[in-house]
Amino acid sequence: MMHRLTGGVVGSTIPFANLDVLLLTTRGRRSGKLHTTPVAYFRQGDSFVVIASNRGNDRYPQWYWNLQFNTQATILIGSAEQTVFAKEARADERRFMWSLISKDLPVVGAYQKRTPRELPIVLLHPIRATMSD
Repeated sequence: MMHRLTGGVVGSTIPFANLDVLLLTTRGRRSGKLHTTPVAYFRQGDSFVVIASNRGNDRYPQWYWNLQFNTQATILIGSAEQTVFAKEARADERRFMWSLISKDLPVVGAYQKRTPRELPIVLLHPIRATMSD
């Protein structure tokens, strides 16, 4: 992937949509193998917000199912890699975030209109390494 090869210089944004992109690496729920997928994201405090839109297809993206099985993943933004744990937004969190995201990014609303499933919003929280003496 160009993102990884160039340290995020290439492939870290979707210019026409004004979106930032991270590389999300999850462990396959059946195979156990690592799978890396470019995913648009937003910042929410220290966390990263991703939407399991699959471009409005009726099927959830595979990374979403993988995170349901194993909530720990790795993200790469530019050349910075972090371990995260995933948590789906609660209904009240989703309503709040959805209103902000769909206003600023109309393509997400268009994706929602293409499918009867509610597009999940997933929060990726960094796992902080702790040092002990």
